[in-house]
Amino acid sequence: MKPPLRWKQYLAVPTTIAFMYLVYVFSGEGRMVVTDPWLHPKNLAETGKDDRPVVVTAACGVQAPKELLLSLRSLILFSHVPFRYVVIADDVAADMLRQVQRTLPPHVQLEIVGIHMRIPWKYRPWNDAFHEPCTWQRLFLPDILPHYRLALYVDIDMLFFVGLEEVWQAFRQLETGQLIGITLEHEVLSTSSIYQTSENGHIPHYGKTGIQAGILSMDLEKMRSRGWKEEILGILEERMGDIAFKDQDILNIYGHRHPDAIKILPCRWNFRQEHCRHENNTCLSAHEDGIGILHGAAETFRNWKFPGIRTAADVFREWDFRADPSGLADEMERRIAMLDDDASCDPLRLRFFSKTLRKQLSQTFVVP
Repeated sequence: MKPPLRWKQYLAVPTTIAFMYLVYVFSGEGRMVVTDPWLHPKNLAETGKDDRPVVVTAACGVQAPKELLLSLRSLILFSHVPFRYVVIADDVAADMLRQVQRTLPPHVQLEIVGIHMRIPWKYRPWNDAFHEPCTWQRLFLPDILPHYRLALYVDIDMLFFVGLEEVWQAFRQLETGQLIGITLEHEVLSTSSIYQTSENGHIPHYGKTGIQAGILSMDLEKMRSRGWKEEILGILEERMGDIAFKDQDILNIYGHRHPDAIKILPCRWNFRQEHCRHENNTCLSAHEDGIGILHGAAETFRNWKFPGIRTAADVFREWDFRADPSGLADEMERRIAMLDDDASCDPLRLRFFSKTLRKQLSQTFVVP
């Protein structure tokens, strides 16, 4: 008589754990508590026509809506104009975000749309076969938003230190031949860009250091008329097997081929860990005028690899958005000053984490 197959009993353990995890993810984590921080702390000027700026982002998975809401709160806090906020979301994120729609102030129109296009398997790099589809959506905005002329795409891990009207003004001023407004991957004096030093250096890229895809404005009307989709799909067919930075590489290849279509904006609109990591990659515009948008790339809003960036995010995360925001700059300075010079990302004490906030807070706020 053969001995019983005892190994079968062990299958029950991982199966049970997997089931419990799914229950946790889709029930407990899915119940996102939405309180009242959406009350807008100031009066808005009336607008006579629907010429609202359009901000677009993409959210996939359980954690994404939480990051998105922090970003949206910062945008609402400083913005004086009504705007549309379009979120391209998978089913999990969309279900959570629908809980938020009814809580937003009336001048913010949240629109949720489904995933437009999943990259075909044959185009996916070998090391990214199961990556979530959100990464690629910015490449197809001309089709996703067929009735819009201009849109501002932002990653979900962006904190706004200024109002949307100032960001929109900076990014929308494209010249006749330009399709995209974007920032550099590294500043022009840097020698440490991923396109200079990594295994990705063989990828054709814009300029010396490449461009960074975290925030970009797109003239969608021009892109549709100039065969954007066809060229992007051609690049995917040609290069998809050997890229490492996904849609950013695709944008860089396009920028390499069409440099006149790219408008480069100051790094203060996409300040991130790379400006703290390398001495030859200093962001002078942030030092002089303060951070405009802080980007939590590489999960720097959640880890402590760059304490200055994490601390700035914590200040926004812990701030009561219903309160008078006049103390926000003071709190930012106090928390950053507690860090060691090497960890603060501001060793010269230029106070660029709070400089822009002080300018914003010189405006009149009305607390409800």
